[in-house]
Amino acid sequence: MTRTLLCLLPLLLLAPGAARAQAVDYVVDAKESELVVFLFKAGVARRFAHDHVVAATRFQGTLRYDPQQPTKTQVEVVAEAASLEPDDPKLVKKHKVKNSASEKDRAEIKASLLGEDQLYAEKHKTIRFVATGVKRHKDGRLLMTGKLTLRGKTKTLTFELEQLELDKKGVLRGSCRFWIQQSWFGYEPYSAFLGAVKVKDRARIEVSLVGRVQPKKTPQPPKKRTKEF
Repeated sequence: MTRTLLCLLPLLLLAPGAARAQAVDYVVDAKESELVVFLFKAGVARRFAHDHVVAATRFQGTLRYDPQQPTKTQVEVVAEAASLEPDDPKLVKKHKVKNSASEKDRAEIKASLLGEDQLYAEKHKTIRFVATGVKRHKDGRLLMTGKLTLRGKTKTLTFELEQLELDKKGVLRGSCRFWIQQSWFGYEPYSAFLGAVKVKDRARIEVSLVGRVQPKKTPQPPKKRTKEF
């Protein structure tokens, strides 16, 4: 009996699903990914204002993912604060935001957003998110917890992962949305005319990441020294 089990052991180890998949490292494809913030108008004169969609245009990130152990997922994303662009016409249309800001308006909005009274991008050059854990809720949903650092202040957030899966080509796709209070990070949203026109403190962040397998570095042979005569 013992001899039979020993003979079958190699076959069991080679059977489909017997070996556990390994976690794979991915690099965020910034061209295919999207990081956007939605700002909402407020105040008694809000009908004369607009909601805004602000996108990070320069960012990078890494992910580690094992489809058999999604709760072990690791994520880190860093965006350049100065790369935030408000109300790009394509994004306004895509996300159905009611906004007709001109180029001049957009430049003024950006200057205000990145200024010392708000994000203070000259001093706080990056916006960073680092995942600290993923748990599976009893209803099957995946909940990610992580630290968001903005304007030099860090806040721990927990939110649902709406998507986290590999497509048929082995590309990792993940998405989520969550809410923040801008005042958590030490600044007050834009306000004018004694508060008659302003931006709500509560803002929505939507993230859609596309991760591609990180290429392995091929060791380069040492260069041959040229003899000097």
